[in-house]
Amino acid sequence: MAHIAIGKDVYYSEEYAMPFTIMKYNVEDGSREEAVSEKRLDELFEKNKLLTESERYEKNDLAGMFVSGNRLYMQFQTHWDDEKGVTFDKMILVYLEPEKGGELHYDKTLTEYLAYDKPQEEWFDGTFLNEAYCSRGRCVEMTDERCYMEVHNPESDKNTLACYDFKSREFMYLTEADLDWHLPYFTAPFLNIERFLGGEEPLEGREYDWPY
Repeated sequence: MAHIAIGKDVYYSEEYAMPFTIMKYNVEDGSREEAVSEKRLDELFEKNKLLTESERYEKNDLAGMFVSGNRLYMQFQTHWDDEKGVTFDKMILVYLEPEKGGELHYDKTLTEYLAYDKPQEEWFDGTFLNEAYCSRGRCVEMTDERCYMEVHNPESDKNTLACYDFKSREFMYLTEADLDWHLPYFTAPFLNIERFLGGEEPLEGREYDWPY
């Protein structure tokens, strides 16, 4: 369903697995163990009041895995309806730090940047259905420095590339006029391959390959 490597471990989820789990596979000794369970995920959502007692799940899908520094990020697309018929369809970002014991954390900042400021009204054939609390986009890639997202820009009314800088804590929309607009399509996969093949030392040719 999704997979990503961090260090010598590969984290992955099997599609249609019941119950839902994210497993960790070590490429050196072939061992496997559970990294994130559905129970731990539900407990995290309840702890951070992402769900109330009146809400129920219909779907909870893993919609991407990313690495930034020592953190393994997981993006979940959740869908549910409450008793009043209000629809919820959100992207929720969580992460764990394998080197610090693998405790699961909710990333409120990134999740809220992906969400609309207010509920959206659902209409069908001119008829109002209900209000929907949903996300305006999704995370598409991460580097050690930034989280890149594809989101709806309310000012231009278009989907566009945006990023959140982990160090400066600044959110910004990106266009092709920005020098680094291409990075989510290149940087993170390149760095992952570099670390896997070269360890701590950068690969030969990085100085002249990097700008392109």
